[in-house]
Amino acid sequence: MKYLPLVFSSLVCLICLTNYKIISKKFNLYDKSNNRKIHKGKISNIGGIAIFLSLLFALISNQIISDNQSLSFFAVMICQSTMLVLLGLVDDKINLQPTSKTVYLAIVFICITPIYQNFIISNLEFLSISYKQIELTKVSIFFTFLCFFIFFNTTNFLDGANGLLSSISIFWLIVIIVNKATFNVIELSFLISLLIFTYFNFRNKVFLGNSGSNLIAIFLALITIKNYNEYDFLKSDEIFFLFLLPGLDTVRITIERMLHGQNPLTPDKEHLHHLMMKYVNKNFVWIPYLILTMTVFFIFKFTLNIFLSFFISLVLYFSILIFLKKNKK
Repeated sequence: MKYLPLVFSSLVCLICLTNYKIISKKFNLYDKSNNRKIHKGKISNIGGIAIFLSLLFALISNQIISDNQSLSFFAVMICQSTMLVLLGLVDDKINLQPTSKTVYLAIVFICITPIYQNFIISNLEFLSISYKQIELTKVSIFFTFLCFFIFFNTTNFLDGANGLLSSISIFWLIVIIVNKATFNVIELSFLISLLIFTYFNFRNKVFLGNSGSNLIAIFLALITIKNYNEYDFLKSDEIFFLFLLPGLDTVRITIERMLHGQNPLTPDKEHLHHLMMKYVNKNFVWIPYLILTMTVFFIFKFTLNIFLSFFISLVLYFSILIFLKKNKK
């Protein structure tokens, strides 16, 4: 009975994606090619919708069946995911300005998230620095939004090649699930939905769309913060290195655009995965990117030295970046 939400939510995702042609045609949900995209023609972008419906079903059915899910958690997760998916759907249709999206994100996040306090980062504890804890007190909600905003842009920047964002998100979720003492139906449901989507995505049938990348951003952000606050297995420096490689690329791209007088959120083809495509087939670029992401995380887990790990990660990232740019075909 406990895992019925997991089974039925997975079926919801599978049914939606199996019928992607019908749904996309009825609601005109397509990602159309242009000069900054690597695919040709139009591809269904209902991946985010399928995962969202699966998540909704898991949350609602788990709330009915189980008594271990707080109402405030349920309310915030439903509201945040719905608002972010709607933002993505509108963005897919009319291509919203970056400033408008930022204002929307700030209002939604800061107004809704504090309803469930375990979605707020109130302090920073470190695995590599014993007995060191930084209390955030009055700035906790703003610090939490800053972390989310960086992560939001990171996930959106990653959504540029088949399997890239979904494979890295699967890795992030597995790290959280495996290191926790108990299995959470909502997390497992989201993981299985990502796996189902990835199958269709690898076959070039379905894309996530902005609704999907937005949903992944808010779900992973809130779940990571919740686990950080409630369990002892996850520390702030572990989370930092878990997300570091894609985060470095986001920061680098943002700075480069600002130096060139461009809006830092304007799309281009200068991301690490775009540069990798000069040497790796676009359908397999997720493999080296995922390996690099995992390598950076396990460097920290092996050394347990935040400064040494950060230095090695920087050297690794910029060495690869310089090689790819220098030998750009």
